[in-house]
Amino acid sequence: MPKRVQAANRLKSIADSLQSIRVVPFQIAMGDFNDEKSDSSLQILSGSDWKYMEPQNYTSDVRGTYKYRSAWGQYDAFLIYSGKQYQSEMKIALNDWLFVKDKKYGGLKINRSFFGDFFNGGPSDHLPIRLALKW
Repeated sequence: MPKRVQAANRLKSIADSLQSIRVVPFQIAMGDFNDEKSDSSLQILSGSDWKYMEPQNYTSDVRGTYKYRSAWGQYDAFLIYSGKQYQSEMKIALNDWLFVKDKKYGGLKINRSFFGDFFNGGPSDHLPIRLALKW
């Protein structure tokens, strides 16, 4: 069994334990899952009581939180479990300083920190995400 699937099963097991002892369960799992929403590890969670948050601010140039060659992907995510009603909005940070022109594949690419061992000076190889919740 792949380690990401093992990690997802462990997270689900811990979350299920917490849900059973909390009066109004509310949990957030977040981070770089290194898998897309459709991959098996995230299906374990989003296929249950968890809601996979989709970014609300994709643009024509930015369609995810990382770019590999010409394709954007979404590894960075929030998953929410709640027994309470809430409104939520997930956004990707789209500040200009996070991007540079992609001369090879066109459009924009992330202003990365490193290219191999070379420090490039950018902030990261993934874009930051944020979540706003309202009860």
